[in-house]
Amino acid sequence: MEITDKELRSLVADVDDVHHESMRTFKDELEEVHLGETARKLASARRRFMKQAGVGAAVFSFGNMMAFAGRAGAADPPDIGAAQYAAGVELAAVEAYKAAAGRKLLDEGTLKLATTFLSHHQAHAATFNSILSGAKAATTDMPDAALLEQFGPMIAAAKDAPALLEIAFTLETAAASTYYAALGVLTIPDAALAVAQILPVESQHAVVLGTALGKPADEVTPAFENDGAALPLPS
Repeated sequence: MEITDKELRSLVADVDDVHHESMRTFKDELEEVHLGETARKLASARRRFMKQAGVGAAVFSFGNMMAFAGRAGAADPPDIGAAQYAAGVELAAVEAYKAAAGRKLLDEGTLKLATTFLSHHQAHAATFNSILSGAKAATTDMPDAALLEQFGPMIAAAKDAPALLEIAFTLETAAASTYYAALGVLTIPDAALAVAQILPVESQHAVVLGTALGKPADEVTPAFENDGAALPLPS
């Protein structure tokens, strides 16, 4: 690892603070959205997302985002399919961190990172499911199968802690990529606000992981977007 255990713990604690603050304010902001201040609140959320992500975020454009939104059935709004897919992605991340921790390759500091980020993904999945519940749509309680198929064998084959952190970095950049692109296609205020709240946290997950791995700044915080981190599209 390229940073000290103390430095890593400090970075993880900072992201944890951002996560809890975003979750704390989400309900309040969602309430204001439904009280008729949608445009102002969403604009504020997006501005805050840009500010928070600006501290460092490995975000890439996700190709053909409409396929992401198209997960919903023909009678469902595209945002319902997006929320269902996002919940599955978050639950897959939970399982990935569980599997990584279960390899017994992580030391105390990196294990703390894994368990903290795992808890964030659990909360994010619950957030997307709360939107689905409010919209009277089917909630998602299963992790995305394609992601498990992609990342599960990689985690099982990892030889050491840096290899596990590299896998987590790839997963976090892919999730951030998806949410970055989602901002351009979501129309339901609840879903757009959730993405604007969650994306900075997952972007900073990637930054912490990249820093721990000693990645150069231009790899952790690229100056332009690309689709190199694309997640498998749902069929």
